[in-house]
Amino acid sequence: MKDHLIRYYNTFVGLLWLLLFFTLWGQFIFNSEEAPGISFVVSLVFIGICFAFVTFTSRFLLPKAIGKLKIKRFIVQALILAMFLALINAFFLAKFSPTEYPNAKTDFSYYLFSLVPTSFMLMIGFCGLEVFRIYMVQQRIHLEEKLRFLQNQMNPHIMFNVLNHIHILMNRDVELASDLLLQFSGILRYQLYECNQERVRLGKEIQYLKDIAEVEHIRWGNELEVCFTELIEDPTKTIRPLLLITFIENAFKHVDRLPMQQSFVHIKIEQKANLLTLEVKNSTTDYPVRKSESSGLGLDNTIKRLEMMYPDKHQLKINKDALWYSVTLTIDLN
Repeated sequence: MKDHLIRYYNTFVGLLWLLLFFTLWGQFIFNSEEAPGISFVVSLVFIGICFAFVTFTSRFLLPKAIGKLKIKRFIVQALILAMFLALINAFFLAKFSPTEYPNAKTDFSYYLFSLVPTSFMLMIGFCGLEVFRIYMVQQRIHLEEKLRFLQNQMNPHIMFNVLNHIHILMNRDVELASDLLLQFSGILRYQLYECNQERVRLGKEIQYLKDIAEVEHIRWGNELEVCFTELIEDPTKTIRPLLLITFIENAFKHVDRLPMQQSFVHIKIEQKANLLTLEVKNSTTDYPVRKSESSGLGLDNTIKRLEMMYPDKHQLKINKDALWYSVTLTIDLN
């Protein structure tokens, strides 16, 4: 909703000016016997003068004053410009207004006293809209910086895990380590070049997840059953990058490692229309697991990112019993 307000702000302001123009034109036509064409021209000039003064004040003087923290100076400037606006339009209407009053000598005074509050209201209204726009832009910049910070915390962690797997294999199976290195090149390419974008294609994000799962599958070998299922209607749909990886990474990290027992990690990703569903389930055990200082950091960051990027558009369910642990995430991609 906020993104739409920022994106269509100029359109919204333009529609407001059009509404003011047609309202004034209609009023002139209703209160005048002159031809509609004359009322149209007078209304157009009047609104044009207002637009020039108000736009200069709200789009040039106001942002400059906020940037330099000179708000008091701006208020004085806005008051002076509002008075000039009222004077100019009062002179204009006193001479060219299609509406006639019984005592023509008092037309200027009438228009002036009528237009002073109108000019102030226009200045206050459109300057208020501009303050709102500036606030929303700053909020968006702050949000993007926070998201970038959270994402940067995740990227090195993922790369470290993959490199650590390759390092271990170099001492046991060089050929297998070489294959993993090729897999890792695709993972690294995605993280370095694709994830800098605000959104990525769903197909590329899923391929990245499959590569991570394949690396883990190769590392575990026959000790781990890995099942990756995808049912995607439209791989060109877009999603925020690196949102799903934490749940898959956690499944491999916390899967049970009991002797003489095959563990499992099952991953299913389904997309229908704008709804994306991720289901991750892994075998587990009741044996206590020693947690590191960074344990839970990735999951906490991902939850924060979901709340910021898909507010009221996602649902996360986490279930656990003595034998398995599962996560179900649904996101409205629209």
